[in-house]
Amino acid sequence: MSAIIGVVKLVIISPLKYLAQFASWFYLTFIPFFLQYIGIPMFVLGILLSLSYALGVLLFIFVFYIFINYFIKGTIFDTQPIIK
Repeated sequence: MSAIIGVVKLVIISPLKYLAQFASWFYLTFIPFFLQYIGIPMFVLGILLSLSYALGVLLFIFVFYIFINYFIKGTIFDTQPIIK
């Protein structure tokens, strides 16, 4: 009977022990390292990228508005014919 218990212990308990060790390493070592050195910098770079995209769009809208305003008012292009 003790041989059966020994086999059950090797087959069931050993993988659970290794799984518990892996889970402990994963949650206590890998996840904090990943968040600190990869997650937070990528989050900050994502914020900077979105801000630069938004400011670029606003700059384009502003320049486009100024160009159209001058174009409609005729200060860039003179639409009056030259009378000789």
